[in-house]
This record gives sequence, C-alpha cells and structure tokens, in this order.
Amino acid sequence: MRSKKWLASTAVTLVVSLALVACGSGDSEDSSTGSGSNGDSAALVASAEQLVERAQQGLTYSSTDTPDTPDQIETYGDWRGPTDAPEIKKGANVQVIVCTKQAVACMEGAQGVVDAGKALGWKVEVIDGGGTPEGNAKAFDTAFSRNPDAIVGIAVPALAVGDKLEEARARGIITSVTGDIPPTGGETAYDSIVSFRMTLMMSTIGFAEIARTDGKANSIVVTDSGTPSLVEAMGQYKKVLDTCSGCDYTDVSWTISDAVDPTKVTSIVTGAISQNPNATSIVVPYAIGLPAVIQAVASAGKADQIKVITKDADAVGLQAVAEDQVIYNSGASATWAGWAVADQLVRGLAGAPYLDVDEIGLGLMFFIKDNVPSDGKIDSAEGMIDYASFYKKAWGLS
Repeated sequence: MRSKKWLASTAVTLVVSLALVACGSGDSEDSSTGSGSNGDSAALVASAEQLVERAQQGLTYSSTDTPDTPDQIETYGDWRGPTDAPEIKKGANVQVIVCTKQAVACMEGAQGVVDAGKALGWKVEVIDGGGTPEGNAKAFDTAFSRNPDAIVGIAVPALAVGDKLEEARARGIITSVTGDIPPTGGETAYDSIVSFRMTLMMSTIGFAEIARTDGKANSIVVTDSGTPSLVEAMGQYKKVLDTCSGCDYTDVSWTISDAVDPTKVTSIVTGAISQNPNATSIVVPYAIGLPAVIQAVASAGKADQIKVITKDADAVGLQAVAEDQVIYNSGASATWAGWAVADQLVRGLAGAPYLDVDEIGLGLMFFIKDNVPSDGKIDSAEGMIDYASFYKKAWGLS
C-alpha cells in the first residue's frame, strides 16, 4: 500500500543543468513502501549481491537504461560500441554548449568532444550555458554566430531550448546531446542523443542499497525536479526500491540554486532527516552540494546510520568515496560520452543513421572506497576500456 506525505522544502527559480548536473523545482516529500513478497525479496537480495560483486570488478553494461532485475546488468566484456562509420566530414565546425562550466561532469563531457574533434581534424569550441534557460539560449546564439556545422548540448535540456533547436534545423545545423532525455510531449528534440545512462546508474545504486541493507533500505531520495533526465534517474531508483517488500523511501525536492548554497542544503537535509529519522541512506543526484550534505548528516549525529550516496563518478564524487564520506558511486565516463557524441556527429554530418543506446555501448563503473583510482579519475579505474582507440579504429584513423 502506497502512502504519501508532504514536506515543505525550498523552491527557487528554475535552473538548467546535468546530472551530469541539473536544475529543479518543487518542494514535496513522498513516502513509499516497496511491494513484493518476502520470498521475492530474499531472491532479490541474493541477485543484488551478485551484481555488486561483479560491478566492483570493472565495467558493467545493460542493453536497457531501465533494467527490472539485477541480472540485466552484466559484465561489459568486449567492446560493445561501433566498429565502423561513414566518411568523416573534413574541417567540421562544432560548438559545444555545457550546462555550466561550474559542473565538473559537464566539462568532462565537453572535453571528450574536444579530444575526439582533434582526432577528427575538426574545430571544436566550448561555450558556457550558464546554468539557466536564459544562459542556454544566449549560448546557442553565440554558437549560431560562429557558423557551425554542428551544435552539441552537454546536459542542456531540449525542453529549455526547443526554439533554438528548431532554428538550428532551419539553418541546416545538426545537433546532439548527452545528459538529457528526449521530450515526450511532441516538443522539438535534438537530432541525436547519447544516453549518459543515469537511470542505469541509479538502478545499480538501488540494487546495491538493497544488498547492503539485506532488503531493508530506507532512503531519502533528493530529486532536482526541473531537469527531466534527473527526474527520470531518481525515479528509477525509487522503482528499484519498489520491487523490495522491506524497502522504503522519502522523496525530497531541491534546485541547483539550493545545492550550491550550503545553508539551504543543511536546512533541506536536516528537515528530511527529522521526517525520516530511521533512514539508512540519503541519495543525491550529483556531487553539487555534496560536502554540505555530508556535513548535515554528520551534524545530525547520523553519519554511522545514514550513508550518503551519489552518482556520475565525477572527480568530486569519487574523492568523497575515497575519503569514506560517500559509501558508493556509480557512473559513466563523461569523456567517453563526449566521444560517443562526436561519433553521432560523424554519422549525422554524413547523412547516415544515428546509433541507439544499445549500439553506442557506453558502460558503467561502480565504486567503493577500495576501488577508487588513486588519481580520482574514472578513466583511470581498473577495468576501464580504451574507448578512444576503438572510436579511432571505427573512424579509420588507426
């Protein structure tokens, strides 16, 4: 039986970003108890434990972004991305708009496009989207002024820039994005997308939390509700907990404006803990505001009980895992996602079909304290694949 309760949080202006970073609005807390029989939960815990074991060994993969069971997430194995490509357009002009240059993961994604562009002989420039719809629009205008062949959004939601995407199409400019999801209401979308696999990250984290708590997870789930990709990602975590009869969660909303303000983070987290004092974890959608979350949990005297969890596996999030402040973190290489975006551009500029999620081959890493790379970079992790060399081979460059 699902029950609901509401908690006043903080609602600020809509801000755009990712998970790579994100924005959001809303001020609700939703409480839910998982469904399923006790026997089903015992089997789920056992399967989840097996997933955690293989996830700690290196890359994992699923052909779907929203697996229903742990066994749908498997060891990565051999390269699962493209092995060939159409002829490369020479000297392409590519403009990359990042959600905000303050977001580590967004900048890592942009760097992937830059690195791939260098290999392809393209001119690639990065523009700051400023973290707001207005900033995104201005960034598109800047990109248009540079007469590009292609424009890339790094966690710049289509819902925020639909008119600019229409303008790009009218100008004959192709567009691609990572860190977003296609609009579902008929709004203008990017020409192609590279899933950053945020829902898959949260599936892995959800199953890991079920395993850690022996099927008794009780999570405070923080959702940045203004960005569809993050709403979907955190919703997937809750769907996973809903399959566990002994699991609960409460859902709290904040905005990126809240997340960058330690005082607001403290207030929101403290309020959430007071509403759910028996929580086993607090799950946040990105590393923005993470130090304040960690401090708020500690100040509430709950550090031993309430474990902090986040996704994306960016440098900030991995440092927190290495320092034993975050219990685990699942993420994809944002730089790899940038290379995958460049591959979509190769195809689009040649008039060839774009790739779907199961053809792109982006894998995930799962980190605990023991397997965080010493330099704190996901691409240095044991078991990470040399994706750049595979793309170069597919493009006929090696």
